[in-house]
Amino acid sequence: MSTLGPAGELVTRMGIELLEASPERVVARMPVAGNRQPHGLLHGGAFCTLGETVGSVAANLHAGPGAHAVGVELSATHHRSVREGVVTATATAVSLGRTLCCHQVSITDDDGRLLSSVRITNMVRRVPATDGPSAVGAAGGPEVDGGGRSVDAGGVPIVLEGLAGHRQLVRFGQMEVGVWQHGVGSSDDLESDEVAVVLSGAGTVTWDDGATVSLVPGVVLALREGERTRWHVTEPLRKVYVNRL
Repeated sequence: MSTLGPAGELVTRMGIELLEASPERVVARMPVAGNRQPHGLLHGGAFCTLGETVGSVAANLHAGPGAHAVGVELSATHHRSVREGVVTATATAVSLGRTLCCHQVSITDDDGRLLSSVRITNMVRRVPATDGPSAVGAAGGPEVDGGGRSVDAGGVPIVLEGLAGHRQLVRFGQMEVGVWQHGVGSSDDLESDEVAVVLSGAGTVTWDDGATVSLVPGVVLALREGERTRWHVTEPLRKVYVNRL
């Protein structure tokens, strides 16, 4: 594939090329030539740039339409040096949450030897819409209990067919209504102020204080800004949510 020109001037200047891309796995390569430090070795900062690039590509693919990812933390350990050839970075997902996602990156030489390990965490940010609102189905008014956890909504309040992954439905003022699908597995998340209704699937969500709610169709969740949660999904989960931008 072509050099990642749209990713920015630095990536283009360093000759980074994307080979494979998905939210779960991104592979890219970079030449050593042109990216060396004064002693003729590949610059440590070049390792970090390559690692952040593949991690950010994966995070932005995970963020989907109407959102983008920004890096909030990066760490790197350099295991061995290299003077020539091409290095290859492979980013694999550690956690894919709605607000935070983390990727582990392994950078190897032409012989497959590990040169550097990079870990990057990105925050997913919603971008205010510039277009008019899209159509959205009508729903009843399920209530949230005083503890702010969950109550039975009396069935699925909104029926949406054919939606996979995050899909923006409508934005108005500082509010957003959307749909999010979680695959089977576990992930950690840093929540925003949100009310969500489970449409289908099964699993549990656990807060830092130990409170746990079973995720079944019709359950309403009230999530607060800054809360840390762990989602464990046993059947592909789909929820509709309303939050403040």
